[in-house]
Amino acid sequence: MDDLRALLPRRDSRLALLRQAAKLEHWTTGESFALDARVVVLQYHSIFELLIDDTFGFSHGIRIAFCEDGELQIGGAIWLLGMRRENESLTHSMIEVLRFRREMAIS
Repeated sequence: MDDLRALLPRRDSRLALLRQAAKLEHWTTGESFALDARVVVLQYHSIFELLIDDTFGFSHGIRIAFCEDGELQIGGAIWLLGMRRENESLTHSMIEVLRFRREMAIS
């Protein structure tokens, strides 16, 4: 939630983004789309990103990092790990933070 508040200070923008993130309920492992939003996998990690192209607040798009529970079944858990602006580069330290959050979420 801290990532969300930092990226989108307006409450309405945060709610709109969370509605977009709800599309992950319809995502299945290996698919490249969750309804109309594109999903990409980060290399060498079990972390995925949901790409939201709409504009929210002052951003031109958002990437929502998430992972799935290791034993994901129908109705299984998907964990939101963080988010960043569409045009923000993914640094090594950001990847390490996401990996650490993933370990905390699935253990």
